[in-house]
Amino acid sequence: MSKERPPLPLGVADEVLYRNEHTCCICHAPRKHVQTHHIDGNPSNNKIANLAVVCLDCHSLVTGAHGLGRQYGPGEVRRYKKTWEQIVLYRRRAYKPPTRTVQRELIGQIDVIICQILATSDHKRRREMLEILLNLHLWRGTPQIDRQIIAGFGHLAFMSGMDLPRLAKELAAKSWEMCWQFIGPHEVKLDASDVKLVAGCADVVETLAHFNCMMQQDLAVLKAALNTAENLFDVGRWYRREVIAAAVLKIYQGALEACQTGKQVEFPSGKRALANSAKAVLSKLRRSGLKWPKINRELHAITYRQTS
Repeated sequence: MSKERPPLPLGVADEVLYRNEHTCCICHAPRKHVQTHHIDGNPSNNKIANLAVVCLDCHSLVTGAHGLGRQYGPGEVRRYKKTWEQIVLYRRRAYKPPTRTVQRELIGQIDVIICQILATSDHKRRREMLEILLNLHLWRGTPQIDRQIIAGFGHLAFMSGMDLPRLAKELAAKSWEMCWQFIGPHEVKLDASDVKLVAGCADVVETLAHFNCMMQQDLAVLKAALNTAENLFDVGRWYRREVIAAAVLKIYQGALEACQTGKQVEFPSGKRALANSAKAVLSKLRRSGLKWPKINRELHAITYRQTS
């Protein structure tokens, strides 16, 4: 006989439900009955980070057996949880922004963290410090703080092109995580400072992709950068912001330029990866019906040049 499931502490349950607006973090369907799921499968681990709010339908997809169909794995559920809680936070925007004094202190700390990331050779430690920067954006973010984080990411992106491919892949992922709450105007609004944030993250990825193609020519790093580029382009499409699409376009232009010297292709596998990604983005743009003739023309030209 299985052991009786211990009850979830009331204060913890209330906090998790509040952070998720009493809504499933996977399907976001409103006014459905929900449960609190232990992500790691351990019912005694009641840390908030281990608790996800899921509806009855999605819970069955997390814990049930479905023959050949894949369940939602723990890592996948954690990402859904984190993304949804970030969306809820952006919706509310009810937190009190830090004072100017605190902002100055945080901005100074950001510079210190960037230097520490470059100073350590421990990749696990680098990941932890990048996560600190992401959480500063999430919980204490202001336009000034976000600009400093993005500036730091840009410096790291340049340095990662020297010989730090693992750092480069983490930066590509974190540049998307800075923006992944923007899943569409029906869920989260996008104001002028948010547009600058997304465009700034695209600039980081452009630096990363350009110097990787020029110096390291690591295909895995380029694919990580292109994955973020496609996601950021989706944000531009969803919110109909051509300025974001233009910032993403520069990623492809810069990387393509770095793949070759004159007519000599130095990074052929990178050039093919660029072709496939640009083609996918162009297809999304055309299906969207958006009238962005310059973006359309430039993407077409890049795709043609890469395959010629």
